Amino acid sequence: MKALVTGSKGFIGKHLVLRLKENDYEVLEYGRNDNDLEEKINDVDIIFHLAGINRTNNMDDFQSVNVGLTEEIIRLIEKTHRVIPVVFSSTKQVLLDNPYGKSKKNAEELLLKFNEDYQNPTYIFRLPGVFGKWSKPYYNTVVATFIDQLHHNENPTIDDANSALELIYIDRVIDMFVESMNHKLKPGVQEINNTYQLSVGELADYLINIHRSDLNCMIPDLKSPLIKDLYSTYISFKPMKYLEKKLKVNKDDRGTFTEILKTLDNGQFSVNITKPGITKGNHYHHHKHEKFLVVSGHGVIQLRNKKTGQFSEISTSDEKLVLIDIPPGTVHNMRNVGETDLVTLMWANEVFEKDAPDTIYEKV
Repeated sequence: MKALVTGSKGFIGKHLVLRLKENDYEVLEYGRNDNDLEEKINDVDIIFHLAGINRTNNMDDFQSVNVGLTEEIIRLIEKTHRVIPVVFSSTKQVLLDNPYGKSKKNAEELLLKFNEDYQNPTYIFRLPGVFGKWSKPYYNTVVATFIDQLHHNENPTIDDANSALELIYIDRVIDMFVESMNHKLKPGVQEINNTYQLSVGELADYLINIHRSDLNCMIPDLKSPLIKDLYSTYISFKPMKYLEKKLKVNKDDRGTFTEILKTLDNGQFSVNITKPGITKGNHYHHHKHEKFLVVSGHGVIQLRNKKTGQFSEISTSDEKLVLIDIPPGTVHNMRNVGETDLVTLMWANEVFEKDAPDTIYEKV
């Protein structure tokens, strides 16, 4: 199938074009400087009408562009004597009394009448604020603006912290468009789900916390879908020069130990490198438990239950990947029995606290 996307170079348009191509659609694109709209409409099976303006110094532009282009699309579809479904990107601002909202409302009315008179399916999405990768600071969304300010070591600029926001992540929008493309929705104005309700102040606080966590190699709590989506967006805006972060390597004659990532609720990840013939460990923990995974080299891990005395010795290597639990109250060590460095990925259920390490030394 062939799809036409108007406004294909915009924030939403870029994501939609990519998704359509990923699903093996042939995509025709139409932008403000193109003059082949009729030729493209004659050659497509569905139209995603995303083009329009939301900011201008000339208020008449809202009607001439947002309404005028919609009228032209309808006229050209009628001229083909075919049914060509239209997916229209509208806005929640149709409910407000401003020139932009009024122009989008007028465009909606034209498409709904076209649907009713000609049985040409029209799917209208009144979108709230859309955020995600590739959005434009100071233009598309306040999320992008705040993140850009944080990456430039500036505090988010807030006019009214109590101002209400309704946001939706870009992937949810594209998913809805795809559903309409597959005729899984009833034509008309669509119900928008999976939105986030919050204030401008709350958004700023969330992003500031994400920024601070990232600077400290800490992953925020991702149980919240909003934080997960904001974190993905934050990382997507990270300048290339900040994608590499040097870690503190604790080094001695036995090898190295490096903390990789910390989390607020799910412990931390580290990497341990042990030189050939060296044994590390010989300690136990009261409440900390760990998981070990040898990814390079050949090692032997010894375990002894401090209460029962039960003993176990586990051989592991990069040719025999095994995930090993180290329970609380179990004395343990790790010995490199190979000829190369032993590299072990480690997870602990809590972040290491220097003043309360919960590490008691005792030989296995």
